[in-house]
Amino acid sequence: MAEGEKFTDIDLLDMEAPICNQCKHFNRASVNIICTAYPKGIPTQIIKNIVDHKKPFINDNGIIFEKLT
Repeated sequence: MAEGEKFTDIDLLDMEAPICNQCKHFNRASVNIICTAYPKGIPTQIIKNIVDHKKPFINDNGIIFEKLT
């Protein structure tokens, strides 16, 4: 998606919510998409659910998905 473009209703229906939304390490207070594992920004592969972050991933500092309780 190019800068300035907005999601359409169809785009939103086709999107799967990132696993991050359910993770206890996700920083909900930040305007950036960050977490304890990725304080400088969560990789696109995780945001787009291309990679299963229930398993270790590059540079995650040993921190993986843990379900929010």
